[in-house]
Amino acid sequence: MTPHRPSLSAQAALALSVLTAMPVWAQDGPRPSAIEAQSLALQRASESVVGLRTQAVADARSLATLGRERRGSGVLIGRDGLVLTI
Repeated sequence: MTPHRPSLSAQAALALSVLTAMPVWAQDGPRPSAIEAQSLALQRASESVVGLRTQAVADARSLATLGRERRGSGVLIGRDGLVLTI
């Protein structure tokens, strides 16, 4: 049995959100340990994941197979609310 692995797009989105986030320790104060820094980065990354819901247009070609209701997820990548979806 093959273990579940996150998709490449999910890994890339998570890496992008972690790498572009300003480190908390860039502010005044003592620098956290490596484990604390990783925990803070993962917390910030998980906070950037959003759920999405929409409806397909009435004449969508995929309506019969996927239905009208659509759900997915994305990653917040812009300070202005820009969300990356695949």
